[in-house]
Amino acid sequence: MSALRTALLPALFVLLWSSGYAACKAAVLHAGSFTVLSLRCAGALLLLTLIAWVSRSPWPRQPVQWLHLTIAGVLIHALYLGINFHAAADGFPVGITALIGALQPLATALAAAVWLKEPVRARQWTGLAIGLAGVFLVLSDRVAFDWARLPQASGIGFAMLCLTAGTLYQKRFCGFMDWRTGLAVQLIVPTAILLAAAVSLESFSFDPQPQFLGAIGWLIVLSSAVYGLLHALFKRGASASAASLLYLVPVATSTFMYLMFDERLGGLAIGGMGLTIAGVAFAQMRAAPIARATRAAS
Repeated sequence: MSALRTALLPALFVLLWSSGYAACKAAVLHAGSFTVLSLRCAGALLLLTLIAWVSRSPWPRQPVQWLHLTIAGVLIHALYLGINFHAAADGFPVGITALIGALQPLATALAAAVWLKEPVRARQWTGLAIGLAGVFLVLSDRVAFDWARLPQASGIGFAMLCLTAGTLYQKRFCGFMDWRTGLAVQLIVPTAILLAAAVSLESFSFDPQPQFLGAIGWLIVLSSAVYGLLHALFKRGASASAASLLYLVPVATSTFMYLMFDERLGGLAIGGMGLTIAGVAFAQMRAAPIARATRAAS
């Protein structure tokens, strides 16, 4: 049973992560991006605080620990998510957003090799390069992507770098954190920033349709569920599998987007997806050495 859970947890992580993109799209159809994100962050903050209280989880005790968590939280929850949600509200294909996000393991491995002096073996670099080539093919598909949106794609690329910086910063300076209280602290300042942006730029208005309420509820629960699942993966030693499977997130996301919003891919994009999967399979042949460099990306 333990081996089965270890095998299934990474796949469940990919499905949960991918469903977040679909929930984002569903939510921004009924409200501005900053309104959606402020509700998501505020709801997740309340939920995590409740979980921490029930489980009696330890809170950071030193001011510098709160500062480190805040910096990581702004990079991840305010900048990374803020840019991605704003692009989705502006009509940018969410499946392409997931594809650009799939480049993060490569960016994280590069940054970790330079900043944290962590080795990455040739087999992993080759697998990541194959996955990168698959992403490029998808972006070259005229059905899937309009090159007039290149500035938006560049912004999403910058957001991916913010996530990379945030996760590496968290790994370097936030090793003390309990996932429940640590994430709660990370959400405090981003919630304030996003709420201020929602009030000033969007009048904090939304259409309370069932689809919107369901999407917001799912985003709130997902914020806690993914971190909890990652915690379980780390304890079980399955984090390497989760990191490698991140390349499958665009595939799962594109499936969600097609079924729910009729967001289509052309033949070249489908071929690119297949190439990306091949890169994942190749990188997984020896996933353990890359786990240290990509664990933060999850």
